[in-house]
Amino acid sequence: MKKIILSLTVAAAALLATESNAQISNDKGTFTKPVAGNVLVELQVTPNIIGGGVFNLNDPFLVNLGAGLNTAGIEGATGTAQDFDTDLAAFAPSLKGRYFLSDASALRVQLGFLSASRTLKGENGAGDATKDRISRGGFNLAIGYEKHFEGAERLSTYAGADLLFGMASAKSKFDDGTDELEAKQSGIGFGLRAVTGFDYYFIPKVYIGGELGLGLSYNSYGVVKASGGGLEDGVDKSSNFTLTPFVIPAIRLGYNF
Repeated sequence: MKKIILSLTVAAAALLATESNAQISNDKGTFTKPVAGNVLVELQVTPNIIGGGVFNLNDPFLVNLGAGLNTAGIEGATGTAQDFDTDLAAFAPSLKGRYFLSDASALRVQLGFLSASRTLKGENGAGDATKDRISRGGFNLAIGYEKHFEGAERLSTYAGADLLFGMASAKSKFDDGTDELEAKQSGIGFGLRAVTGFDYYFIPKVYIGGELGLGLSYNSYGVVKASGGGLEDGVDKSSNFTLTPFVIPAIRLGYNF
C-alpha cells in the first residue's frame, strides 16, 4: 500500500509540474517574470481624455508644470500673432527603465523631454521682412521604487512611489527689421507620487501594462522677462507657486532584456 501511495504521489507531482510548465510555455517560447539583475525598458503613453487624439506622450507632471507658465504674458509682451495653446503642440516622449534588485523589488527611472517651436515669416507695412517665433521646452526626471507581488505566470502586479523633478520654459521672439522683441519665462517643479500597476507578458520578454497613480507637485515660476523695443527686463512680472495633485493613467509597452 505504501508503495502505491508513493507512486501516486510521485505521479501527481510530475503531472502538476508538467501542467505548470505548460501554463507558461507555448509555441512562442517560455514566459518568465523578471528576476534580480534584469533590466526592463518601456515606452509610456497617456490616454487623452480631454480630446485631440486617443493618446499623448506627455507625462502629467511635466504637463502640470508647463501649464503654469504665463504664456499670455509672454505673448502680450512681444505682440506675437501666435498662441502657445493652439499653435504649438507640446509632446514629451517618456521612457522608463527598471532594474530588479530582487525577484520582487525594482528601482525605476523615467525621463521625458519637451521641445517644440513654430516660426512665421512675413513682411510689415513698410515691406520689411518679419520673423515671429514661439518655442517651449522642458524635461522631467522621476526616480522611484516598486514592490512586485506574485500575480500569475504571465502577470506581475506592483505598487511603488516616485520622486519627481522637472523644468519648463516658454519664449516668444518677434523681429520686424527695426525692433527685436523677446519675452520668456521658466519654471521649476518638485513632486511625489504613489503608483500601482501591472505587467502582462504576451510574448516572452515583451509585456504590455497599465499604471495608475496620484501625485503632488510644487512648482515655482520666475518673472516674465521682456526686452527690446524700449522694454526692460522684468516687464509683465509674474510668479506662481502651486501645490497641485495630478492623476496618471498610463499604458505601457516594454521589453525585458
